[in-house]
Formats: sequence, structure tokens, C-alpha cells
Amino acid sequence: MGVFEWLFDLGLPFPHGTCLLWRPDLIVLHAGSDVLIAGAYFSIPLGLIHFMRKRRDVAFNWIFGMFAAFILLCGLTHLIEVATIWKPWYGFEGVMKLATAGVSVATAIVIWPLIPRVAAMPSPEQYAGANRRLQKAMDALERSNAELESRVAARTAALEEATRELEIRSREAEEMAEERAVLLREMHHRTGNNLQIISSFVGLTLRGVRDPAAADAIRQIRARLAAITDVNRLLLRSDTLSKGRADDYLQRLTDDLRETLLATDSHLEMETELSPVELSPDKLTYLGLVAVELITNAVKYGFPDERPGRITVRLTYRDGGLVFEVEDDGVGYDPEGTSPAASGAGSAIVRQFAQRLDATVEQVSSPGAGALVRLNIAENREGPEPGATI
Repeated sequence: MGVFEWLFDLGLPFPHGTCLLWRPDLIVLHAGSDVLIAGAYFSIPLGLIHFMRKRRDVAFNWIFGMFAAFILLCGLTHLIEVATIWKPWYGFEGVMKLATAGVSVATAIVIWPLIPRVAAMPSPEQYAGANRRLQKAMDALERSNAELESRVAARTAALEEATRELEIRSREAEEMAEERAVLLREMHHRTGNNLQIISSFVGLTLRGVRDPAAADAIRQIRARLAAITDVNRLLLRSDTLSKGRADDYLQRLTDDLRETLLATDSHLEMETELSPVELSPDKLTYLGLVAVELITNAVKYGFPDERPGRITVRLTYRDGGLVFEVEDDGVGYDPEGTSPAASGAGSAIVRQFAQRLDATVEQVSSPGAGALVRLNIAENREGPEPGATI
């Protein structure tokens, strides 16, 4: 007996209708019920597949595919039972039931280990709790900064008064200046710690975010926090709190951005060309925030569809002035257009901090020819030289 005969012709003379005595009422009842059940079973997999396509970010969405498979096989089994009312296809019916049993058992086996993992996923209430803790940390940071600024201001006023009244007591004035430096270092240390706490909370929030746009926004917030934190670290390592090496700071910042922004973009390279120069803490912070925005914009808009390329960060002296540039060889844009790279929130932030740096902004780009954003930072009256402080 061949496979086809075994499936569709076992030599059995009696289809299922014989058991029903060919009564029309029983045949309509059984056949109609099986058809309705099959129709319902066929619609459920369509709904599951539609959900999987709409929510590709949902974890473990492959389990919905297994559910769809065994429900579809259940529907086919009911249709075969309709056919066996008139045709004794009992071999084919048995094979379909065996296939349905196999998929059903596999689904039952894999679903139980998934239940603890799904139950452990953060709930909306947990996300809300994390946001509340983040807000509390930010409030604490603001209160701490206000308190430290008040203490530093009070101590500075006392130091100035003592200097005017007791010029001959230079030793005492030096001790007070040292105490002021300790307070400033403490302020930078505490500020850095608080920023690290906030960055940690942001990182915890990022782990549960499935929306790519929201995840990009949170990564950009972490990059901005890293820019401010690195200033504090640089000043704490320097001999003085009034200035810091901009080239060391930008090198560390680009290394951090390479790890965070380019971790999933291995097709991109980032290079630096940095001349030695010292800047005040305020200008270091503004320059770092500008660098974060320009590098982020280059990664986000310059290299779509995993286009390979290079981003170059430069800090150099040119024509007696300090020049900061971020250049990429990506797709480019129209500087006068309305693309996000030219007129988005990042560009607005760059222009705002450029004003704080007393810098002019130049954008050199065209579609298909890469992009270059240059900040010409105003020189001081003496005219800065390499290694000078601005």
C-alpha cells in the first residue's frame, strides 16, 4: 500500500457519516460546528501575525508564532473532520492530528520557562517609580549645588575682605585661599557623584525602553551628562580649578561617545585632531556640550542605512584664533533647508552654546558631499597661542 492510499484510501467502506446514520440534522450539526470552529481558528493566527508585525519590539514575540501555528493546525484538523463525514480519509486525519499534537506539545514546553521571564519584566508602575527616583535625585542635586554655591560665595567674600584688611598677613590669606580650593574641589566632587547617580538612573531606564526614538533621546541625555561629568573629572585631576586642558577633555569625551553612540554602529569611525589648549571650566562645559550635539547629529543624520564613514573632531589654532570643527563624510544636507541636521533641536543647542563661547558658527555641507560644522571662538585681547588659557 502506497503513502497516498494509506492517507486517503485505507479500504474502509464507512466514512464518518455512516456513524451519524446519514441523518441530515446530525450532519449539519457536526459539519457546521467544525466549519465555524475552523473559521475562528484561522482568524486567530491572522490576528497574532498582525500583532507581531506591528510590535516587533515586544520581547519573546516568537511565542506568538508558535501559538499561531498550532491554532492553524487545529483549524485544519476540524476541516478534515468535515471531509471524513463523506470520505474515509482517516490516515490523513491521523497525520494532521499528530502534527497538531507535536506543535502543541512544543508550545506547551517552551511557554513555562518564559512565564518567570515575562513576569520579571518591569511594569508601568516600576517605570514610574524609577522616574520619581530620578526626579528626587535631580532635586537633591539642585539643592546641593545651591548650598555649595552659597558656601563658596560666602567664603569668597570673607577671603576678599580679609585680603583688603590684612595685606601683611599673607600666610593667613593663603590658608583661606587653600580652604576655598578645597571647597571648590568638594563641589566638583559632589557634583560629579550626583551626575553619575543621575546617569545611572537614566541607564536603568534605558534598559526597559523598546521604542528606538525614545532610546536615542535617552542616550543623548546620557551623552550630555557625560560631557558635564568629564569637566569635573578633568578639573579634579588638574593642578588648578580655574582651567583645564581642552584637548584631554575632548579626547576623553570622544572616547566615551565612541563607546555609547558607536557601540551599535560598527560601520563608523571617529578620529581626533586636537591641539593643546587650556580653557576655563565654563568654556570647557559649553565646548563639550557642543561636541556632543554635533557628533550625535553626525551619527544620527549623516549615515543612514548603516552607511560606512568617518567622523573627525578637530581643535586647532588657525589665523591666531581657536577653531573647533566636527566633520563627517556622510550624506550631507542643505544648511539653508529644513532637514533635522540643519534646523533641529541639536542645531539650536549648538547656536545657543556658541553664543556662550563668543563663537561664530559655520555650516559647510551639501547633499551627498558630507558636512562640516566649524566654531570660530573669539580670541582674547592678547591673542592666544597654543597652550594659552581662554
